[in-house]
Amino acid sequence: MDEIAKNLIADIQSPLPPVIDEYAFGKQIGRIARLALIADEFGISNARQQAVVTMETLLSPWLSGSNTNYLVYDKTWGGIVPLHGLDSNVNDFGAGWYSDHHFHYGYFVNAFATLAKLDPPYWAINRPAMESVIRDICNPDGADPDFPFFRHKDLYDGHSWASGLFQQGNGKGQESSSESVNAYYGAYLYGLATGNADLTRIAHLMFTMEVQSTKVYWHMTDNDVPDLYDSIFAANRMLGNIGAIDITSSTWFGSKFEYVHGINMMPLSPATAVLFDQQYVMQQWPVLGSRLNAIHNTVPDQYRKCSASKDCAALGLVGNCCPNNENVFLQCCNYTAESLGVDLVQDEWRAFIYVDHAVVDRDAAWEEIRVTNGFGPGNSKTNCLYWAASRPAPPINYSTTVQKPDYNSFIQQSCNANSACDAVGMTGACCPMTNGVSLGCCPRVVPT
Repeated sequence: MDEIAKNLIADIQSPLPPVIDEYAFGKQIGRIARLALIADEFGISNARQQAVVTMETLLSPWLSGSNTNYLVYDKTWGGIVPLHGLDSNVNDFGAGWYSDHHFHYGYFVNAFATLAKLDPPYWAINRPAMESVIRDICNPDGADPDFPFFRHKDLYDGHSWASGLFQQGNGKGQESSSESVNAYYGAYLYGLATGNADLTRIAHLMFTMEVQSTKVYWHMTDNDVPDLYDSIFAANRMLGNIGAIDITSSTWFGSKFEYVHGINMMPLSPATAVLFDQQYVMQQWPVLGSRLNAIHNTVPDQYRKCSASKDCAALGLVGNCCPNNENVFLQCCNYTAESLGVDLVQDEWRAFIYVDHAVVDRDAAWEEIRVTNGFGPGNSKTNCLYWAASRPAPPINYSTTVQKPDYNSFIQQSCNANSACDAVGMTGACCPMTNGVSLGCCPRVVPT
């Protein structure tokens, strides 16, 4: 507890870089909200008060519309959108075109719930603005003339779709299942904190549906029922993107395991425990944990220096830039880790590897987290240590050995176990056939 308390005070006092878009801000305010709740649970009143003051100082411009990228109401589609998002469908990750609202505003709503619990007078003053944001993503009133009943939720599939008013080749899609869960979790907490029974009930339903559909569509194991995916694909243990007509084991920004698994773990909160139970993580951890081998890789010092990259040097930056001390390559870098032949794990993603590890080995993960310094804009060392300390005992007789999947070993011989063969009506043995030859419909493993 002393270790957590020490880092709690440091994390609350840590300065935050200025941000403009609501997604980056949401991560920051969500991070502070978790720290405020941990301080409240530990009974550290001065730290709790400092976190609350910080939250209110940062949130007030957004709630009053006095910040640069203020939120506005769009009469055409009935929603809250960021001003800059109206200028282009790529600004604010497409939020002006209604992409990712539940991802972005979910962080806000968790902060609103925290303030409703810890500072009711502030909540009472800002309640109309807060509840306008909530109605945008989790509206409990089907007769509301200003907002849709549920903007992103698909009541048939059970999960949400993140896509906005865009044409997409796969119809529509969603990447971060955990940020979707976070939105309805936040709405549920807000309902509890404010005594709004209607919102509590409907948000609880939406949260439960999102969790269950995430476990069906995103989390893949050897004993899934129903068995939705080919075993060679399920070997990844985590789906990256789900579309109306396709699925991928990659994200919009890369296919490394830490990206695919990490984007479906953030933000770290009590809801994470509902998504990542031991039974699932026992099969997931060997895959994600295989990235531990790359964690200690480093870029040679002569390339890390800001002076080694002309664009960084031109900005007058000093110290380490490519990557910086949190293993992040700045935009001014004239090369990447990949171009230097270095397989690098950035600290933000490294932290989520340790978070996953804690589910099956809390003591080992505690030590890993304790010596890590970078946790990204939406997370903190305090939050990760608290998570590790509150995990249950490791499963009995479980080996935490990690290994990248041997995809060839997951290919099944039966035609109907391979979707491309099954789709053309093949039966019997296909991959391979009884003569040892695999048909063209069989999966192929490309060496990397």
